[in-house]
Amino acid sequence: MNVIFLKLGCYLIEARHMAPCRYCPEPGLLEKVLQSLLKVKDSRPEVGTMTDLIRYLELKNMLFVGEAVCRSALERTETRGSHFRADFPEQDDANWMVNIQVRLLEDRDLLLRKIPVS
Repeated sequence: MNVIFLKLGCYLIEARHMAPCRYCPEPGLLEKVLQSLLKVKDSRPEVGTMTDLIRYLELKNMLFVGEAVCRSALERTETRGSHFRADFPEQDDANWMVNIQVRLLEDRDLLLRKIPVS
């Protein structure tokens, strides 16, 4: 598969569902978005030129950021500010006065951690 088509697909997925003002009108939408990103992540595009290599590295970065944002949005089971979830429409200060920190582990997995807001 051509790396430019994968990059375009990733951009469209992220622009629609992972923008700063996330709107998830249906339960399960974030899970579908994450699965779409992981499917692209598992693909092996053709890298024949230096330009293809640059695009491939850009794609890998887009996928990492998209996955981090999506997993963080799934972790936050509430609506807060511009982050709206139809399945959790209320703000929950009792449980969610936290920031979510995302770390990339050596095995390329993501670790999410809740850090209380002081």
